[in-house]
Amino acid sequence: MSAVSSSWPITLQPGQSSKLVYGPDFGLNQVKLLEVDENMLDEIVGNRVVIKGGMRDEAVLCTERKTYQLKSVDNSNTILLVPPKEHGTSGDEAAPALNGITHLGVKSQGQEPGLMSQRKIMDELDCGQQLVATTSVSTHMEMVHISPQLTLLIELLQQCPLTEKEALGLVDEAMELDGMVAPPKGYTFEELNFRVQASETELRDALHDLNAVELDGRWRVVDEPYFWNILDMILCAAIERDWPLAAIPAQRVAASLEADGYDRRLVLHCLRVCSARSQQGAGAGLAPGSSPVAAEEELFSLDEDKVCVQLARKLLHKQDKWRWDDFMSAWRQDTPTSVTPTKDMLRGEAVMEKGALETHVKSLRASALPRQPKERFAHLFKIRARWESADLLPYLDGITGPGETAEALLLKFTRTVNKVHCAR
Repeated sequence: MSAVSSSWPITLQPGQSSKLVYGPDFGLNQVKLLEVDENMLDEIVGNRVVIKGGMRDEAVLCTERKTYQLKSVDNSNTILLVPPKEHGTSGDEAAPALNGITHLGVKSQGQEPGLMSQRKIMDELDCGQQLVATTSVSTHMEMVHISPQLTLLIELLQQCPLTEKEALGLVDEAMELDGMVAPPKGYTFEELNFRVQASETELRDALHDLNAVELDGRWRVVDEPYFWNILDMILCAAIERDWPLAAIPAQRVAASLEADGYDRRLVLHCLRVCSARSQQGAGAGLAPGSSPVAAEEELFSLDEDKVCVQLARKLLHKQDKWRWDDFMSAWRQDTPTSVTPTKDMLRGEAVMEKGALETHVKSLRASALPRQPKERFAHLFKIRARWESADLLPYLDGITGPGETAEALLLKFTRTVNKVHCAR
């Protein structure tokens, strides 16, 4: 603060005055003021911050880890901005104290003169520093911590999912005949970071949550039918070689599927997406008599819930609506015998429709719904006019802002009648 204080333009003692004048290039609202606390000031001065937004977006400010919305707030009074003084310039000293000055035969007698008298004194003395106002501002910007804006990221990744045809190197026949080279698909991290309104840390977390994979320096999502195909092959390889789901040897299964034409990188990506953790070890968790594993090989522990959800998605992709009993029968048939699928695994993935005679299950993925709370509630109430809390809460995960709860969203966007939520 000492450096700031030493260049502060107004250094007046009690009773001293300075003349305030407009500079030759004085203008209105030529400067934007941003209100920050001490921690944010240190972040801005010591690290890199970026303001992001397209022509139709509200501007956000991104630090390394967080995203803030910028809001314009009207000032109650007009603020005049005076630049810091330059050391060694003339006029650095303020006019003498006005207390006790006899001017035009009038002595202040220990009282400060009025504003008009002070102006006369300054005009006639013509001494002391001048405060030169260069601009005025009538508004300032405030920062509000918000969730990263990821709608654009999802749209960009879904533009070019990695299909089985592309993974197998099958190019478009028309382009092949013309001798054309297909342009690279996907986006680099730098390209995404430039366009998406999120901090770098939030962007990396979002890419992980969206199951994106970096291939040849570009981020892609794998086409779901192809992803499910790879998962099926991993499960088949584990059963064939008697590898428990809690200890899948990464390199062995990748080599096995690579021999069948699968990209090793995509096999490892599928393992990471569907695993709870990985570990190093010489056969840790392997059943007696199973294929041997090198001591340094990484072992993946497949997460039963994640595997079951992916297999449920595959069934609901084939057929959007099922009779509940038929769906459970097909689901159990697809899952390994050591895994038991349950209704709770479908939270945020599907909804139950109870009829007079039978119950159906219908696909409704939270990840496919609008990310803004207002639009999401509107979409949900178009599907169903009345929601019980247990059915509605899974669709609120991931859309609450910093410091906000799902209960607060329910109070804001719904009304409760007999413990059932309806649209406001």
